[in-house]
Amino acid sequence: MMTASPILVRRLFALLCGLVLAGSCGRDRMVAAGGTSGAEAENAVSARVVGLDGSPVRGALVKARASTSLSDSVHLVAATDSAGLAVLPLSAAVDWRLDVASDTFAAQISIHPGEDRSVVRSVSLARRAHLSGRLLGLRPGSVVRLAGLGRSATLDSGLHFGFSDLPSGQVDLRAAEASWVLTLVPGDTLRVSLDTASRGSLAGDPAELLLHAQNLPQSVGADALVSLEFQVPAALAGSVTRLKLVAKGPQGDMVLPVQIAAWDPLSRKVRLWTRTGTQAGGGSLVLALDTLGSGEVASNPFRGRGMANSVLFSLAPTKNGTSDSWENFTQSGRDLVVTSTVAWQTDATDPLGSGIVSSDQSQMLLLGRNLVTADLSRVSVRLRFLSGWQRWARILQISDTAGLPLVQLVRNGDTLVSSGTRSSSAVFVKSDTLWHTYTWERTGSQWRLLVDARHLLGIDDPAIVPASIGLAEGGRIRMSELMLWADTTVREMIPVGGQAVSTVVAPVR
Repeated sequence: MMTASPILVRRLFALLCGLVLAGSCGRDRMVAAGGTSGAEAENAVSARVVGLDGSPVRGALVKARASTSLSDSVHLVAATDSAGLAVLPLSAAVDWRLDVASDTFAAQISIHPGEDRSVVRSVSLARRAHLSGRLLGLRPGSVVRLAGLGRSATLDSGLHFGFSDLPSGQVDLRAAEASWVLTLVPGDTLRVSLDTASRGSLAGDPAELLLHAQNLPQSVGADALVSLEFQVPAALAGSVTRLKLVAKGPQGDMVLPVQIAAWDPLSRKVRLWTRTGTQAGGGSLVLALDTLGSGEVASNPFRGRGMANSVLFSLAPTKNGTSDSWENFTQSGRDLVVTSTVAWQTDATDPLGSGIVSSDQSQMLLLGRNLVTADLSRVSVRLRFLSGWQRWARILQISDTAGLPLVQLVRNGDTLVSSGTRSSSAVFVKSDTLWHTYTWERTGSQWRLLVDARHLLGIDDPAIVPASIGLAEGGRIRMSELMLWADTTVREMIPVGGQAVSTVVAPVR
């Protein structure tokens, strides 16, 4: 009978040990219930788990992970003994998170470096919490993780994600380079809308849009240019350039084009232009504000819709000799005359209230033939009367080639008077010092007056062929925007400063 040599025996023993170790590779390291012994006890963390009634819970699993870990692997796992106690040997130099689970209940404990290891940390189980939401700024298929809890989820086509059966309390959500700390309530589902651009969170159902502005403004018809001003939620303050406006109606939701005119990051107020759909009927406009998702592009309300020219007074004018002027009007082929003394001013009471202010009673601006073409179909100006002015003032005058008035809009106290060469109308409008947008709109021979997109009156006069426009005469008037456009000519907008209009998002203070 042959006997194995000592060398062969040692090799077989080493091979068996290697197989055993290989079989255990990838498994969580399990610690016996109740505690440890020897050197491990010096770094031991003791956790006592109790139920809803305060009694010890036996058999609850306590999983330890580094609080910053984004992996689903577990460093140590321990089960509580009959006294509800679990002891885990954990390095004192690492920030740990203990994830405790028992049946339909869960809890979590944070262990920070330098804390006294002799203190037994007690935790009460609570019903499991849930988290669902929408995360903008990433692509579908991106992974979001809960640090220290070993959980991950994938964004679906609508950029939604969900986690179930979580311990209540604060959780650290990570996605790409962004992170959010959210607080979960036992037995409840927290629904959030998140945006990587703002690093903010907004509680609420992620299936719903973030802000609803109903019935603002009133009586809006089809294909109408509308100016809106509102305050965006804090969660969207860092991503104002990604705003998406949705019109809600019986025919379904429709994304509207958006052009931001002014934005104040301190008050979070924004003023923008949009355009209603061509199939929209009259009546109230119900709007919802959202944020563009990854890959979405906002359209311009003026592009491709007969926009002839636009002037945005969101930038200060430059000095040209003794008068103020605007760079886009001093270009070759353009004609503008400043007929009154005007000054560029900001308004401390209104973060979006910058603009030019007339300091005498003469006409503020006169736009000549090179700006006012025969196919002009709409004129829109945004202005306000300064405090204390209740007398006569001409807001708008459209003249013919001989300089004779064809259309006039005058405010006299509480009355707006519009007149043409063949007719005139008057309507009561309470005088105030608020911003209003006055628009003349032509369809064939019919001219309509709209104030803040509300149709007030109309004039049927086929003889009106505009050649020049005069603005703001008689009184201290502040003007921030002027827009001209034609239905038959499509040209690129040239705003103040000559920049592309898509880049004009200047803070206004």
